Amino acid sequence: MRHHRYWVFGLWGLGVIGAVYLSLQTVAPLLLRRNLVRWVEESCASCELKIKEVQLSFRPLAVTFTHPELRAGNFSTTHYSAQAESIRAEIRWRRLASSEVNLSSIEVRRPRVVIVEGDDRAAPSNPPEGPPSRWHWRVGKVTAREGNFEYHRVHAGRDAHLRVSEIEAEVGEVGTTAALVFRSAKGRARGLLEESGRFELKVAAPLFIEDLKVDVDLSLAGQKLEQLNPYFHVNDGIRIEGTLAHGRTVVAVRGPRLTAKVTALYSGLDIGFEKTEDRSLASAIFANVVKMLEIQDSNQGEPPQERTQSVALLRTHPETLLQFIFRGMRDAALKVTKD
Repeated sequence: MRHHRYWVFGLWGLGVIGAVYLSLQTVAPLLLRRNLVRWVEESCASCELKIKEVQLSFRPLAVTFTHPELRAGNFSTTHYSAQAESIRAEIRWRRLASSEVNLSSIEVRRPRVVIVEGDDRAAPSNPPEGPPSRWHWRVGKVTAREGNFEYHRVHAGRDAHLRVSEIEAEVGEVGTTAALVFRSAKGRARGLLEESGRFELKVAAPLFIEDLKVDVDLSLAGQKLEQLNPYFHVNDGIRIEGTLAHGRTVVAVRGPRLTAKVTALYSGLDIGFEKTEDRSLASAIFANVVKMLEIQDSNQGEPPQERTQSVALLRTHPETLLQFIFRGMRDAALKVTKD
């Protein structure tokens, strides 16, 4: 009789364990997906988050989001989209009972990010009302593998674009804890620009303070310049040919001010200027560059030499941060061509 009772208790215990495990594998992922989608859409009025599936594992403790997709912005003008094959986050057990979400790592597989910036920028969304959240978060490392990025500048009915592929990226420790909230997040990425130039990009910026402070260091080698015409020709009426053997751009943004320094070595450089309906600042600069290059034709037989130039700019009101940084890189590069 006693042995029968032990069997009953044993089976009952196994049933409880099985029910808990089943709940963790089925109910918990559903609740996590629903709450995450709701939190994102409540925090950002223009955001829409979709997640195909959520999976939990326990050795190590981790959550995997399959085919997540995030869209934001005004889809008739400026908007953004990001999707991935999967996102896997490893969770540290020792912080589960505290008010800190502590992730040892996040790995993003095959991300694809598209940014489309038009002339009309969406108004910034107001932060949710109520007391500040007591929750804080920390991530030890974020990695992205086999990524793709597209930037589109839509202006006057024209779509100028740049495409980056084969992205391998890593961001160091970042979070909203007291030890990290004022520290600059540092990241680096490698990839292929417009199916031609190999680049390495380093970026450092504090993410959670109002004062704008961004440092960008971009190295590029073997870039066929005609591959960049889908951006420069469409946006600025400029056709460029030749090869950037190697180049480096260092940009520092401090509030509304920017400094950019470009060092570059070109070969076979040829520039053609075309008038557009709305001629931009870059077009006007390039018109002068072409005239100067024509004057210097007698020096074409000389071997190319590495050149360095710098610019200092002030941000205009409608510019996004990306547009501001691109303008700094472009203007410094243009000065190099007429050095």
